[in-house]
Amino acid sequence: MRMVDFRIALMSLATLITFWGMADFTGAQVVPGRYIVVVEPDANPAAVAMDHLLFPGRLYWTALNGFAGQMPEWIVAELEKDDRVLHVEPDRIVHAVGQTLPTGVDRIDVDQNATAKIDGVNDLMDVDIAIIDTGIDKDHPDLNVAGGRRFYTIATGPPWNRGSFEDDNYDDDNGHGSHVAGTAAAIDNGIGVVGVAPGAALWGIKVLDASGSGYLSDVIAGIDWVTDNAGTIEVVNMSLAWQGNSSAARTAIQNSVGAGVVYVVAAGNDSMDVYGADGTFGTNDDIEPASYPEVATISAMADSDGQPGGTGGSTSYGADDSFASFSNYSNSVVAGNPVTSTGAAIDLLLPGVDIYSTYKDGGYATGSGTSMSSPHAAGLAALYIAANSRATKADEVYAIRQALIDGGVAQDSAQGLAVLNDPDSNWENLGWAGPLDVHDVAVTAISAASPVVQGDTATIDVTVANQGSYAETFDVLLMDDTDDVSIGSESVTLAAGASTTVNFSWDTTGATIGDHTLTATAGPVTGETDTADNSKSASVTVESPLTDIAITAVDAPSSEVQGDLVDVNVTVKNVGNQDIASDINVTLTDDTDGATIGTQTISGGLAAGASTTLTYSWDTGIASIGDHTLTASHDFTDDNASNDSKSTTVTVTEAGATMHVCDLDGAKNVKGKSGRWEVLVTVTVHDQSHNSVANATVTGEWSGAMTGTVSGATGSDGTVTFSTGNMSAGTSVTFTVANVSHDTLTYDALSNHDLDGDTNGTTITVSK
Repeated sequence: MRMVDFRIALMSLATLITFWGMADFTGAQVVPGRYIVVVEPDANPAAVAMDHLLFPGRLYWTALNGFAGQMPEWIVAELEKDDRVLHVEPDRIVHAVGQTLPTGVDRIDVDQNATAKIDGVNDLMDVDIAIIDTGIDKDHPDLNVAGGRRFYTIATGPPWNRGSFEDDNYDDDNGHGSHVAGTAAAIDNGIGVVGVAPGAALWGIKVLDASGSGYLSDVIAGIDWVTDNAGTIEVVNMSLAWQGNSSAARTAIQNSVGAGVVYVVAAGNDSMDVYGADGTFGTNDDIEPASYPEVATISAMADSDGQPGGTGGSTSYGADDSFASFSNYSNSVVAGNPVTSTGAAIDLLLPGVDIYSTYKDGGYATGSGTSMSSPHAAGLAALYIAANSRATKADEVYAIRQALIDGGVAQDSAQGLAVLNDPDSNWENLGWAGPLDVHDVAVTAISAASPVVQGDTATIDVTVANQGSYAETFDVLLMDDTDDVSIGSESVTLAAGASTTVNFSWDTTGATIGDHTLTATAGPVTGETDTADNSKSASVTVESPLTDIAITAVDAPSSEVQGDLVDVNVTVKNVGNQDIASDINVTLTDDTDGATIGTQTISGGLAAGASTTLTYSWDTGIASIGDHTLTASHDFTDDNASNDSKSTTVTVTEAGATMHVCDLDGAKNVKGKSGRWEVLVTVTVHDQSHNSVANATVTGEWSGAMTGTVSGATGSDGTVTFSTGNMSAGTSVTFTVANVSHDTLTYDALSNHDLDGDTNGTTITVSK
């Protein structure tokens, strides 16, 4: 995996160290013939060594200025006389001091797990875990290595040396596999570290070389070997990945899962979706095997102190108790995923930053990556199997995975993350080994509509949650802090992790006018230590009851020609906070001429906040020339008279010499069985005083069954008739008045109308 940052913490051969409860610092630990030489700060340690014909094994330049190595006693005597040398001391054996509980193991409370039974006594666990990786240090005193196999390929060099091979040389020459193995199952023996499933039997499946890389074909061979030994091996950890879409690898894992083996894999360290940039499963940008639904995929969190709460120092990959910055995630999950996880395609989140564990050559190291988080989950699977039973088929494998998911803790719980920075909306549970001895209830939300009218009953919704590990019965109290009045109290019983919404009814009859702070409080419950989230407040404004019907708008053209019919729109709104159920009469008057244009009724009134628009028709034929003030007003008695009426101004101008189409009629004439037919259209033209206009030239357009332009002059009766002539095709003809011209009159097309009311005075359609 990329971003696996190993920093060697202790590299010492097991044969050189005797482990007791305390290190043995006796004189016998001095190494004969090896010395450490400290020189002046401004001296060059390499030059000093060379001046004494020494080739040092170590040169120190930063924390110490000096060198170390093998040297005879007479040279030591010469060095002590050198003015550049501050002092010379013997080299010594360094001892490990007792067993360390790694932060990751501590963080998920493995030390509280009865099956793990971490007490410094070596009780080997009867579960077998295969580590498909770079191998395992066969002789590490802190690992219970049962055996293993190496699968490797030589693709370069002489042809006779090339090929794929396997043997029993699964010893780790990289360190990655040994580190993973220790996190999963380091022995509880008082030395080094302890794993999640202490002393579980480990099988080293070496498919990666000293550089940490290898061939997918060798990985598949390792899976094949595990499947052949599925009667012994219950759990597999794969802290490795590739990008692509290998059906062969997936088939191999499917068959292995079908044999009852639980596969746990790293999500990857690319800060991306395990389904790749396209978010689609089964395409070439997938991270595999993390994207396979048959495996338990594990993301990584940062933890620096082994405790929840975010009180530890920051790490290189995020704050204490946060989602690790490098970890892959999951925005979606493929249909038919065999387990249900809040993390979608991710089963669990586990520690993966600065994890201290076993290493190659009997050593120990610190590493970061989802490679480190995955074996925590493999150990959890082994603990579950040790306490229950192993799987023998796929359904039972998935049941184990589901149990681990369900046994986890939510990221936003007291044991979860302090920084909720999971990059997707699917927050997988944090894997958990210890008992959840937590009592914690909380108010997570309080909501209410605002404002509310004094005297009304308001509904206040209070959402409470049980964030602890036990079922709890507790009271939920809602207070009006402003008036120091209890609104109500409800008793609630919630299972661990459950939530519910309590509905309170607030009678505001006696509430003071203004802003009110309402506070909901849950619990506390017995044993609760964190009560900071037990209450939450919301602000609600109480308003005085108000009835107020307003004329909000009077809309009319600013200028009209005398004789026109003018539409005037009047908008009426209930701007109060009370529903009005009685009729409202609205009158429009021409204040200038002292005339009533009309009265309309809003039947059944208006609800609070509702509005309606009334349209009045004003005939200006009898209106005086000049500015007219039109006023709309209502007859409803309310609490605010200032908006009961509203006015607008319309200027009436003298009519000019205009003409318009006042009638447009059409007729058809069907010619018997021949199917031929004719359309006749008659156009009538009047002036502004509604008198017939003779000698007006009317131009029209045919469309439909007949096309073309026609024109003709009106007679003394103001009419002119146009004919299509006999037609044999089509089903309808449309005639449109394009223009009307006259020697002394102006065509006013906007005044066109139809005496019969069946056309608009400009266009008519006749059907066969």
